[in-house]
Amino acid sequence: RVKEMDISSYTTRFNELAILCPGMVPTERKKVEAYIRGLSENIKGEVTSSEPATLSKAVRMAHTLMEQKVKAKAEREADNKKRKWENFQGGSSSGGGNNNSKRNKNNYNNNRNNNQNQY
Repeated sequence: RVKEMDISSYTTRFNELAILCPGMVPTERKKVEAYIRGLSENIKGEVTSSEPATLSKAVRMAHTLMEQKVKAKAEREADNKKRKWENFQGGSSSGGGNNNSKRNKNNYNNNRNNNQNQY
């Protein structure tokens, strides 16, 4: 089984086991089916629907799909970090920003003036 999107390790191990136990996958079709069974769910359907005729085609397809998934995940994570940073900075990069400091200063001055007027 593919673990944590490590398709290269899975493919290497699959080939080792296919050599060690040739009776388990006697034909090219059986190799393809066994290889696809071990893929992660997020690419298994796409590889199956492409109906690869050879193991090498199935491997190429799986590697290509996994690279796309990894790239898309990295882009999503980068976008999330960017969004968190922008929120931390006070909103959009258009200069909206947080004006709490200005409000606090105005409130302080208003309170000080009100207190002085009482005496």
